[in-house]
Parts: sequence; C-alpha cells; structure tokens
Amino acid sequence: MLATQDHTWVLEGDITACFDEIDHPALMGRVRHRIGDNRVVRLVKAFLRAGVLSEDGVTRDTKMGTPQRGIVSPLLTNLALEVLDEHLAEARERDTATRVDRFPAPPPRTSRVSLGAICG
Repeated sequence: MLATQDHTWVLEGDITACFDEIDHPALMGRVRHRIGDNRVVRLVKAFLRAGVLSEDGVTRDTKMGTPQRGIVSPLLTNLALEVLDEHLAEARERDTATRVDRFPAPPPRTSRVSLGAICG
C-alpha cells in the first residue's frame, strides 16, 4: 500500500544585489504584459530612468536595477522575480509528473453489494 503525504516547501534565498541587477527591458516586457494602460507603463519606465540622488548630491543614471527604497521598487522586484516562481512551479510539475509515472496510483477500491441487500 502506498501512503501519500502532503509536503509544503519553502524556498528561502538571498539574491545578491537583487534591486541593482534587474534588467530594465526584461522588466518592462513583464510590466507591459501585466498592465494594459500605456500611461502607467510610461510612468514605470520614467521611474526606472529617473536616476538616483546620492547622499553627496550627485544624480546617478540608472541603466539597470530599481532604486532601493523607491515607492514601487518592491512591486517591480516581485514582478521581476515572478520568473523564478514560474520556473520553480514548472520544475515541481515535472517532478510530480515523473513521480506519478514511476509510482502509479493503485486502482480504486470497490465494494460489491448485492442488489437484494439494497432493495430489500
């Protein structure tokens, strides 16, 4: 008899320089896919290109990444990391399908009851 168990997995990781390394064209592609309003898309693009004012008063261009502590940076980072979520979900589905192929479920149990017992 095969026993089944449900497992909940939590994957925790630290992505080095996550906010700093996000590719603007790839991120904007995901933004366009999710947001139908071109005004909002242009606003996000402007936010990414706005640059960062450093503590020494120098404005630095932002060719990649999202400004940390920016109001929409966490949202944009989550949108960018959605690719990782999708990859892990696909890997899990492949693993589950492989496991099912290796260990097919037993046939359902049936019980036979005579009609005489049911109908009186």
